[in-house]
Amino acid sequence: MPGEFVLSLVFTLVLLCGLGIGTHINAALPYNVRDRYYDDLVQHVLKPEDDPLKVMAETTPVTGSPLPKPTTERDKWIAKCDSGTDQECAKAVDGDYRTSWQSSTGDKGVGHHITIDLRAVHIINALRVAPLVNWQSGGAVVGHQVFLSEDGNKWGDPVAYGTWFEDDTAKWAIFEPRKAKFVRLLATSASKEKQFVSIAELDIWAVASLPVPTGEGKWGPTIDFPLVPVGAFIDPVSGNVVSFSSESHDGNAGEGKPDTTWTAIWDRVNKSVSQKLIEYTKHNMFCPGMAFDVNGSMIITGGRTASHTSTYNAINRSWDTLKGMNIPRGYQGSTTCADGSIFVIGGSWSPESSTGGRLGELYDPSLNKWELLDGCPSELIETKTDTHRAYRADNHVWLLGWKEKMIFHAGPAAEMHWINTTLNGAMTAAGTREVNAAMCGIAVMYDAAAGKILTAGGAPQYEVNYRTDYDGRDDLNPASKNASSNAFIITLSNVNANVSIASAGGRMNFPRTFLNAVILPNGDTFVAGGQKVGQPFTDDTAEFRPEIYSPKTDKWKVMAQNSIPRTYHSFGLLLRDATVLVGGGGLSSSPTNHLDAQIFTPPYLLTSHARPVIKKLITDKVHLGARLTFIADSAVTDASLIRYGGATHTVNNDQRRIKLTPVESGNTRFQYNVQIPADAGVAIPGYWMLFVMNEAGVPSEASTVLILCTDCKVMQSKAVS
Repeated sequence: MPGEFVLSLVFTLVLLCGLGIGTHINAALPYNVRDRYYDDLVQHVLKPEDDPLKVMAETTPVTGSPLPKPTTERDKWIAKCDSGTDQECAKAVDGDYRTSWQSSTGDKGVGHHITIDLRAVHIINALRVAPLVNWQSGGAVVGHQVFLSEDGNKWGDPVAYGTWFEDDTAKWAIFEPRKAKFVRLLATSASKEKQFVSIAELDIWAVASLPVPTGEGKWGPTIDFPLVPVGAFIDPVSGNVVSFSSESHDGNAGEGKPDTTWTAIWDRVNKSVSQKLIEYTKHNMFCPGMAFDVNGSMIITGGRTASHTSTYNAINRSWDTLKGMNIPRGYQGSTTCADGSIFVIGGSWSPESSTGGRLGELYDPSLNKWELLDGCPSELIETKTDTHRAYRADNHVWLLGWKEKMIFHAGPAAEMHWINTTLNGAMTAAGTREVNAAMCGIAVMYDAAAGKILTAGGAPQYEVNYRTDYDGRDDLNPASKNASSNAFIITLSNVNANVSIASAGGRMNFPRTFLNAVILPNGDTFVAGGQKVGQPFTDDTAEFRPEIYSPKTDKWKVMAQNSIPRTYHSFGLLLRDATVLVGGGGLSSSPTNHLDAQIFTPPYLLTSHARPVIKKLITDKVHLGARLTFIADSAVTDASLIRYGGATHTVNNDQRRIKLTPVESGNTRFQYNVQIPADAGVAIPGYWMLFVMNEAGVPSEASTVLILCTDCKVMQSKAVS
């Protein structure tokens, strides 16, 4: 062993012992790093070529830093636990990962808690928990809630809660900064279903000052997931959010069992997150196409296991397999048609076959069969501005079902098309949206009855950080790689005709690629996250300031910023309570992994006006062209239907909104009718969220409505929560 290494190692270990392992290391690491450092250092399992201090110093910190743990009796933190002596409890915050606190036994770890008195008010934004070195024996905190208080008496709702994955890594709860003197961690479950919990070390992170407000709205709480939620959708029956990653909970490069997928379900009502590895479908669903069928089942096609098709049944809450596609695909576009069939096209990101040739195919749910459509070659929907990787050209296709069983191809290529699924997929040009492609931008149908689609953001090329293991060259025009702030309104009218294109508020306030867009009940569109320069698996140039586009004012308005990057592999979804869930990012076992999501509360819920309530739906199932009747608790002036959707890789082709006009009816006070569109291409059959709004524009929580299909290729289950 070289003498220099021995000297370096001895110096390193002495320094660690002298300063306290936790205190010294924390100062160098960002709060979103997946930490294995304490296991390596405490057990001295060091690679000869690694100087651990040097390696840790190379990790770029993000917002905040660990609070130093005072050593004087006057300033030392005071730890109180639900069991054990104060001396034992203090071992969780003594800066030594070789000591620990362990609770008494209870019911599978439920209810054990530790409260830290910081002895002064700080602006807290994160908590990190390290399990014991022998974590395999169980007892690590898994289910959890984090509370903050300025006085130790008033705690309020948790700032973060959820479930951490069971392994040897340190666990993070990251949230928006808040003033607090007291921090409490409540365990709701323990690893290996033990009846106790143990903590080797607990670290608190803080920022120097509260962020300067950038706009309206509010972020929080944070939901901690036991995986990186790359894809997510709302179960339309239970209202739970179902998410998934890959065969690994935090990576995508073959770290787990092949042809499996880690999933997690967030139960908003019970504030809990459960996890499950889906094995029996033999489908790694990472990077798929997603579409809700008319029964509310999520159809997930391709991805890493590129030929497979899986379905999540919302009624019995289970996964199953369907007939595989004829062509292997990953990153394809997918959408539900007016007759209930599922259309896919593109998707050359696939490990199973060569680039290109991903022509369209149609899934018939009544026959459980895929049919190739020779009339829609994928070459017509490819972008023309990404010259580096041919497999990127037909990715993340914007597809929207429309009248006469047509599909509108809105992008991300600049050239748009009509696709006729009844004529073997025959394609007709529909015009050019903009000069360049908008890869990894967004497209949402915010007013389906009027055929209005908002597109925004994206970039001419998928990414800029090219690796030389492909073609070894770089573009000669670096400026063309940057994200765009372009925003357009596309208006559909007659099929097979050129569409109308207009600017949407000029452009967004900030350029973004890898962004997410969510339609709100009032017709506005919320846009969050993204990067100014697209680089997968990095948070460089991340945009933290969301914005909302209002068709009424034709303006973009900046909202309150958040502090957790949401870039590549993030998602956004509208929740039943009219808030927005934004989460994920990463999945490469890297510092940019974000195993969490945050709730954004739009300004319409932060007024002094009360929310209207849908007290009763006369029926929760309605035919196309029929009237839907509901009873509210107060006067309402507006209503809308928003279709349940699923999001991954910036795409959510399912979500669309139908504006409704409430008309008072009957003798019952606050009873209203709304008219459902008669065209299945506008009101795609399946599950929708019904929102009603009062004169102040405040929306209700949603009631679920099933729009029935008269010309579908499959019977509908007609189950509504």
